[in-house]
Amino acid sequence: PNQFAQITQPDGANFIIVPRVSSEKRKYVPMGFLDTHNISSDAVQIIPNATLYHFGILTSNVHMVWMRTVCGRLKSDYRYSKELVYNTFPWPQPTNAQRAKIEQTAQAILDVRAKYANCTMASLYDEATMPADLRTAHQKNDRAVWEAYGKRWTISSPTECVAELMKMYHHYADANRWKVEEINVNMTELGGVKEAVFMITGKGAYGKLKFESGVHRVQRVPATESGGRIHTSTITVSV
Repeated sequence: PNQFAQITQPDGANFIIVPRVSSEKRKYVPMGFLDTHNISSDAVQIIPNATLYHFGILTSNVHMVWMRTVCGRLKSDYRYSKELVYNTFPWPQPTNAQRAKIEQTAQAILDVRAKYANCTMASLYDEATMPADLRTAHQKNDRAVWEAYGKRWTISSPTECVAELMKMYHHYADANRWKVEEINVNMTELGGVKEAVFMITGKGAYGKLKFESGVHRVQRVPATESGGRIHTSTITVSV
């Protein structure tokens, strides 16, 4: 009775730890993939019963872009929230081969980290001091995760981004047996969408879609970009 204790990690299963707050200067929020021999503190959040596949997805630049777009802030640093970031994140539907590739690249990240056991995560994920082999391991994992998302991420303009997002909502509504009624769609000559208004009705529709409100951002290298520079498109969604 004279000792307070809170045990958060699962018993007999691997888990991912995610820092509640991380520097805005980092490209990758340093997450951990741990087993039952480790004890988590209240400075992190955990994802129980996790696999290397889950770790690979969450530590990829796809998830980092999502996190930077929807997360809260503590001063200017990222504040990771399970409600705003994790629960709203759109997971891919990979093939068995794609899942295996992500597991392989995720393990490669952990293997490189093990080479620098005497270094802190802060120094490993500082953009100025990040080891070259760790950065390369992350980049390979990024490519593997992007491939798992398939065609929906191969867009070259903001209007195409809107069109792809609209298709995703249609597919999601169909999977939940909701009714979709298009009210107004403003198309471009190239097949993109400038603006779309549609009504989705059905049991539980608002409860599941209300978290979609906000700004969605996609980063890509257009086919017309000869210099390989990354372009960013944003879409505003209102529910």
